[in-house]
Order: sequence, then structure tokens, then C-alpha cells
Amino acid sequence: MVDVDERKPSDFENISPLGSVPLLQDGDLNIYGSQAIIFYLAEKFTNYAGLGKSDERPLIESVIHWAATTLLRDVGNNYVYPSLNHQEDALSIQANTSLVQFGKTEVFFHLDTLEKHYLSQRKFLCGPVPTLADRWITIVLSLLELVCLDLTPWPKVKSWMCSMKSNSDYVDVSYNHEEMVRKSLGCLNSSASDLKTMDIDNVT
Repeated sequence: MVDVDERKPSDFENISPLGSVPLLQDGDLNIYGSQAIIFYLAEKFTNYAGLGKSDERPLIESVIHWAATTLLRDVGNNYVYPSLNHQEDALSIQANTSLVQFGKTEVFFHLDTLEKHYLSQRKFLCGPVPTLADRWITIVLSLLELVCLDLTPWPKVKSWMCSMKSNSDYVDVSYNHEEMVRKSLGCLNSSASDLKTMDIDNVT
């Protein structure tokens, strides 16, 4: 596996023509992109663990695709990252502010979709038990902690997030994210789960 924080092999451009990561090498086979890697590993090694039964799989895979593309773009690139407004960011103040407002509107749309559609009649996104779709969207939405977004207006989403984050698997993989939250908010001695929330109308 070649990831963003690792030293790339000398022949990386030949292995990954687009120069993108993550990249999984399995023998002579190279698999690019997080979705493709997850589906490949699930099929080859786990008999589709986490991807539900065969009749549930199309819905689960469609939710994963949403999480990895549109949702991640709006939560991360259009809202959270420009909200942090690092000095090295290339956008002007006006352009950055406009992007944040656009991203915020889109994030609220996604949260409404989760609240009113996916979680309206179910405990989890695609059925009675959590799947990779739940885990993937949990990871994406956890970025909202970096801007202290209050999920109170979306009670089902808030309850579902608490349930997903209490899972030991989440705790095991979320250490780096928790550290980022604490450092970005100057709360180095506090757990991210205890961070104070802000009124959603005041988040920029």
C-alpha cells in the first residue's frame, strides 16, 4: 500500500499514471483509489464483509460513492478546509468567504438528506446493522468537528454519529483525526468528544 504520508517508490509514475494515492499493489495488480481498494479487499479476502447481502450491496455501494465524492468535496474542500483559512491558502478573503458559505449550504443539504431519508426509518444508513457505508460517512462527517458544527438540528444524525463513534473500530483509526481537532482548536488537553459546540449560524 502506498499512501500520502509514505515515501513513494522510484517507479511510482509507472505504477500510478495519474500519480494518485492511495495505491494498493497485490502481486502484479495495481489498484487505485480508496473505493476500488475497499471493494477489491472485501471481495478477495472477506467475502464482502461490511458490504451487506447481495441484494443490499447496490445501495451500500451507492452511499459509499456519495461519501467518497460529493459529500467529501462539500464537507472538506468547500467548507471545513476553507473555514480554517490557513495563511498559505491561495483564495482571496472574499472568494474564501463565498466558498465557505456555499459549502455550508451544501453540508446542510447533505445533513438534511441523512436525517430525512437515510435515517428516517432506520437505525443505520442502509439497514438494521452498520455497514462500510456508515463507517465511511462517519469519517467524512467527523471533519465537521474541526469547525465545531453543532448537529443538534439533526437529532437522528447526531445520535447515529455518537453510536458509530463509540465503536472500537472507529476509536482505533481516529487517533490522528482527534489530535488534529484538539490542535486546531487549542484544546490539547481535551478529548474531541468533549469539545464545545457553536451555533450553526455563527460557523464560518
